[in-house]
Amino acid sequence: MLDELFKRFTREKLLLENVSLRTVKFYQQCYKAFKVTIGTDLPDRFALNEFIIKLREKGCSAGGINVCIRG
Repeated sequence: MLDELFKRFTREKLLLENVSLRTVKFYQQCYKAFKVTIGTDLPDRFALNEFIIKLREKGCSAGGINVCIRG
């Protein structure tokens, strides 16, 4: 389900909001990192917090995590 929502999101961004292919690739990289950490279930607040915790445990900086969250 989450994969389908992400495909819809990127398609709308590309075709309706005219973002660049590079931006879509950035979204895909962030989504891939999220899926590896959390999975494909619809996230709740706890899953999102766990994502941030795991990124911190991997040594990501606060700025890097914020970039990933925005993506």
